[in-house]
Amino acid sequence: QADGGDPRAGSSMLLTSCMLLLQAERKARQEAREAFAAEQAAREARALAAAAAAVGPIPRLDFAAMQASEEAKVRGTLVVRVRDASGLRAADRGGTSDPYVKLKLGGAKRQTAIIKRSLNPRWDERHEFSGTLGALAAEVLALYVKDHDAMSFDDSLGAARLPLAPLLRRGCNEELTLPLDGKRATGHVRIALAWVDAP
Repeated sequence: QADGGDPRAGSSMLLTSCMLLLQAERKARQEAREAFAAEQAAREARALAAAAAAVGPIPRLDFAAMQASEEAKVRGTLVVRVRDASGLRAADRGGTSDPYVKLKLGGAKRQTAIIKRSLNPRWDERHEFSGTLGALAAEVLALYVKDHDAMSFDDSLGAARLPLAPLLRRGCNEELTLPLDGKRATGHVRIALAWVDAP
């Protein structure tokens, strides 16, 4: 070579630079995903806190006595039927949303189907949570209504928080319309609760 340089050295430096750029880009994407997930969790926590405030104080029950009672030890299934929602916020550009509901009770999670292009979706889906009556009555049923987005992260359409202590008992059969709380949340979600003893 006229300048005495080694072309392989230049190629190696270029390859190293490209690899460093790729690593930096991957790290930036990962940090963006983690930041979005943290913000999403914070929004859901704020929505649940607002829902709890809207519900107001919960009557104090003697859970120690309930847990010791024979009824509290009865095993069975809490059946949550997610019926429908109405008046949801339009999260998509076309003036609609693709809503679904995530249910959380203790450590158990369930999810409804996605309804395309609707602000008044109807699911009429049955979801079951098994355990003892006393243990499930001590829990809070959380419902998160979300807008499905195939190209991005799902948007929150609101949340509702339902303490089960005042409601859950053997033979219960309750129809409830819950307002959705959260940033820019509108509308309601309608559910039904029923207790079924284990055979």
